Amino acid sequence: MHSVICVGHNHEMADFDNPRGEIYADQQVVVATAESGQRFALNTPFTKDEEGAELMKFRIESHIANGGILNMEKWTEIDPCYGSPYYQSSGQEQIYAEMERREEMGMHR
Repeated sequence: MHSVICVGHNHEMADFDNPRGEIYADQQVVVATAESGQRFALNTPFTKDEEGAELMKFRIESHIANGGILNMEKWTEIDPCYGSPYYQSSGQEQIYAEMERREEMGMHR
């Protein structure tokens, strides 16, 4: 999974579009998905090393293929895969439907 995060601040770089002078970087996160659709993100993000994230993914896949299990102390559960059995049983459908309804009515959050 790829995302952009704030990694620091430089107030000399502040302007109208970036009043806090935030400095951004790409972040790679390894995500494991169970057959049920349940997903977990590895607690170790990779901010500059896409190859490191790919290597970690390969190591984890090999570990699982050889009968290993995930050490859940190193993983955080994230939103399940959209439409998966776990998504449907977790109540996410209702949560997202309520969020959409509120947006349509102009009631943000």
